[in-house]
Amino acid sequence: MRCRDQVVVITGASMGIGEAIARAFLAEGARVVMSSRDLARQEEARRRVGDIDRTAAVVCDVRDRSQIEALVSAAKNRFGKIDAWINNAGYGLMDSVASMSMDECRALFETNLFGAIECM
Repeated sequence: MRCRDQVVVITGASMGIGEAIARAFLAEGARVVMSSRDLARQEEARRRVGDIDRTAAVVCDVRDRSQIEALVSAAKNRFGKIDAWINNAGYGLMDSVASMSMDECRALFETNLFGAIECM
């Protein structure tokens, strides 16, 4: 229980790596705030990790500063503090850069790069 009583916020935690990170921190005794853009998918992931008392699911689009601030508030309201923040939100396009539109490229960078910076 190396993380006992620590509170960890994870963006992009509705599946895959983010969900696995949540499981790992829970196994070490942490309390975990899981976030993603889709609250229904986030609640499903929260149920899959299996510890409803030590988790919270919060909707957050990391491209939106007001949603990030709401995530911070929700974490502090639920668990009293934040000890660690993991920027995991992101996605990729299954195409070559040459065939991407500038809108697709900008949207990808808004989430993958600027979203992480905005959360800092």
